Amino acid sequence: MLVSLSNRIFEYSINAGYQKDNPMEHVMRPKAKNKKKYKSPSYNKAKLKSFFEIIKDEPLDTILTFRLFAYTGIRSGELLGLKWKDIDEEDQTLSVERSIGKSEKGSKVTTPKTESSIRTISLDRRTLDMLKNWRNEQRERFLKLGVNTNSSEQFIFTDIYNQHYGIDRNSRLLKQIKRKYDIPPIAIHSFRHTHCSLLFEAGVSMNDVKDRLGHASIKTTMDIYAHVTEESKDRTADKFAQFMEI
Repeated sequence: MLVSLSNRIFEYSINAGYQKDNPMEHVMRPKAKNKKKYKSPSYNKAKLKSFFEIIKDEPLDTILTFRLFAYTGIRSGELLGLKWKDIDEEDQTLSVERSIGKSEKGSKVTTPKTESSIRTISLDRRTLDMLKNWRNEQRERFLKLGVNTNSSEQFIFTDIYNQHYGIDRNSRLLKQIKRKYDIPPIAIHSFRHTHCSLLFEAGVSMNDVKDRLGHASIKTTMDIYAHVTEESKDRTADKFAQFMEI
């Protein structure tokens, strides 16, 4: 504001003939800080159910990929870094201890995004059953190729050479599904946002959501909560109208 005012004063002075140059032309203007408003396309409960109905005939590992995204809020790289030793059937949990990130040669195993990203996520029974079914299918598939996948270091999701996927695998998979079924645009990260939003709608506390998603700051969780609350306000009139129809 001060720079703009000074600039106008010097311009007036030049136009009035009092001076030739405007010294403000050489002043570096500070970049305006854009307020980041949390905005990420996501599915509501009905649309998420519809998505899984659409892909129900896809291979099990494809369905499981999106099941884990939608039901755990796991990040894309974290999902690709999962090994079978990270699944605890007795406690019904999944441990995030590594991630797949970019490297000069393509991709590499790295540590998770932040310290808070190293976490344990509880699993629902259906997701755990799908994991068990996929493990059996994976074993049978590679056994035919003479590959033993019984090692505790075995990655849950691998390519045909039993190597962990590159970081772009999940986005490519989603693009194929969008083309095949002509579904509305949605990004991989949007499933994480969807999970977070639905947790709030289900009444889960903010701290529990923060821990489950592995947010480094409660502010990130609060930003999403504010976004969900705003969407809820937009539906208030419809909710009231439906209530009055009883």
